[in-house]
Amino acid sequence: MKNLLFIIVLFLLLHSCISEWDKALDKKNLKNTWLYNKGWLNKNNCKFEPFIYNSNFEINVELKGTRRLWEDSLLDDSVSNIKLYFRFYNAKGDIIKVPAAFVANNLFKKYCGKGNFLQVPIEVNFQNAFIKTQVTIPFILFKDMPSGENIIYVELYGTKYYQKEQFSEEVLVNGLKARWKLTFTMPEVYETILYTGGIFLQNDDKFSPVGMDFSFRLGLPDIYWTVFVPAKNKEDFSNYYWRSGEATYSMNYIDSDTVAIYTLSPKEKFIIGVYDRDDFSHDDFIGDWFGKLNELYSDTFKSIKFDHIDKLMIKATFNGCINQSEKTINR
Repeated sequence: MKNLLFIIVLFLLLHSCISEWDKALDKKNLKNTWLYNKGWLNKNNCKFEPFIYNSNFEINVELKGTRRLWEDSLLDDSVSNIKLYFRFYNAKGDIIKVPAAFVANNLFKKYCGKGNFLQVPIEVNFQNAFIKTQVTIPFILFKDMPSGENIIYVELYGTKYYQKEQFSEEVLVNGLKARWKLTFTMPEVYETILYTGGIFLQNDDKFSPVGMDFSFRLGLPDIYWTVFVPAKNKEDFSNYYWRSGEATYSMNYIDSDTVAIYTLSPKEKFIIGVYDRDDFSHDDFIGDWFGKLNELYSDTFKSIKFDHIDKLMIKATFNGCINQSEKTINR
């Protein structure tokens, strides 16, 4: 029994080490330069580490200090309502905005600041003397930048809520700002348009949508489908990209949807998930499909069968690279 326990622990440790090793191999650190600071932030108490991993732009942030230091530096009795963000500027100094294709996507709302500029919240707890956190930004939010070498400026800044009577406004904190210059190679971004023509569920003696939901009637499901892209394998649900509306109390999902998908490869792997929304517990699994985008390129609808999906009508159109610069075109 002890030997079996030892083997299990050893396997888990090896799996963890291999995962970290894979991440280290895939991780690409980005060259950056400290430009300026305002207030108490400086090179000694603020560490900035940007890198690219798994089609995401990630930043490790470390802040050193004390609650008393932050209160004194920010000339306030309380730092409980202070929030930290990153925002981004291009080489010309123009603020980078969330691409129009993602503004209406609820899954990307958290990246939209005022005027739809790209704003990334930094989760911190000012009660701690040492703050270490990481933010993740999907690389496709920079899709409007030309491929090839680019310079962007990353700014860390703080806000607080000013409230007077019933009026409330989020305002900048003057003593909390720092900026870095970042050089990176923007990859080519490809556009694929995905079309669906209905999702029809299995309905036989082995599985039926009847009774899936607790109900005094037939208990039919509230069906919706999702896209996860990119996906390294069929268990990789880390990049939640899109969610459909719902076909409520339905045997099938008969709506037609059109989804613009932006990827760093025309052969990107992705997952389509189909679920039943549940108000009282986690949503119920109906089926998921894992494959490559280019497998769906077609002028006519294809029929795909998987799990409890008897038929998913789907096709895709490839529109090519959308951010080629003159340099990449002529190389």
